[in-house]
Amino acid sequence: MDEVRDFRQQLDELTKQAKKQGNRMSVQQIREKLRSAGLDETKLQLVYNYLDMMSIEVYDENIPEAASGSGEEHLRSLEQYMREMEELPPMDEVEELTLFHMAAEGDGNARSRIAERYLSAVTDLVNDIETREKETAEGKNKEKKGAGPASQALDLTGEFTEEDLIQEGNMGLLLALEHLERQENLAAYRAVLLNGVTSYMEQTVEGLKDAEKSDRRVVSRMNQLADAAHDLEEELDRKPSLEELSAYLDLPAEEIRDLLRVGGEDMKVDSL
Repeated sequence: MDEVRDFRQQLDELTKQAKKQGNRMSVQQIREKLRSAGLDETKLQLVYNYLDMMSIEVYDENIPEAASGSGEEHLRSLEQYMREMEELPPMDEVEELTLFHMAAEGDGNARSRIAERYLSAVTDLVNDIETREKETAEGKNKEKKGAGPASQALDLTGEFTEEDLIQEGNMGLLLALEHLERQENLAAYRAVLLNGVTSYMEQTVEGLKDAEKSDRRVVSRMNQLADAAHDLEEELDRKPSLEELSAYLDLPAEEIRDLLRVGGEDMKVDSL
């Protein structure tokens, strides 16, 4: 799991760097960035394909710019990329099964072609997840209407955009293809691939929920601490000490110290 997390972080860093460079990144930059990861050519091909799915042009510095085209010509939105994928001629089942067999044997080009064909499936999955989470949040908010901010339902649609979710889905697609094993028929291949992407996306969603819950707990504790500090300051006619806050809230002093550090200058106490 640590290996997957590290690989995911490396791809995220590559994507951010490429966006700063106008959605372009050279093969040489990618290889240098991933040198420590020790990726073979097959995995590097998956990285190139992933960046392409994120509408990032991968080019070779050794090929003159005139031959590869200007950066502006290669800038593509996610919507445009999806349209391009939809315009590809349909793949018959025999060809698709052959590509799956090759991908299961580690063929990087076969994995890339399958990844391209299943990008729309990833987008559909993201839309399904967004719809489900919105409906769940709306239902919980109706049940808890008037209960106050602390009781509001989780909202995955805040800072985590559709593009972010698609990026996570593409990562799940890459990982599912990387660990693909030979199956007896096309239906089995499709099920294994989509189940792999679904499982990865579900883990991502649960991780987002856990992170949001954790953030809310911290905010709630900080509000509780701020109220306690205010009450004690009025009672003592001075700023309370760390030990006094600890006793008042019945919380470990170290936990209070961490909360005070997060709160910054507005939450100083005498002994900190």
